[in-house]
Amino acid sequence: DLFSFTWVPTSHAPVSLVFTANDTSGVGSQLHPLVRLCACRLDKNATCITAEEDGGEDRFLLEDCECGTGWEGRLCNIDTNGCLSSNCPEGTNCTDRAAPNV
Repeated sequence: DLFSFTWVPTSHAPVSLVFTANDTSGVGSQLHPLVRLCACRLDKNATCITAEEDGGEDRFLLEDCECGTGWEGRLCNIDTNGCLSSNCPEGTNCTDRAAPNV
C-alpha cells in the first residue's frame, strides 16, 4: 500500500515529525524523515537546489533557489532591473521590461 501525508502548518512554532508503523503482532518502527522545503517562486521559473545538509536536529531543511532569467532574491521574487547591468551603448536609452512569468 502507498502512504500519502499532507500537512499545512498553522504557525511558526517548531515541530517534530515522526511516523510510527506497527504490524499486527505489535512490533513497531519509527521513521524521522528529512523534510525539504522549497519556498522558491516556481511561477517565476525558479528551481530548488537540493542541499547536502542533513537538516540538523529538527530534520527540516529550507532549500536554496536558482532564479530564472529576470528574477533575483532569496525566493526569486524580485524583478531584476535589466538596465542596471546593461551594456547599452552610450547615448542610447535602456528600457527595463517586466521579467517573464511561467
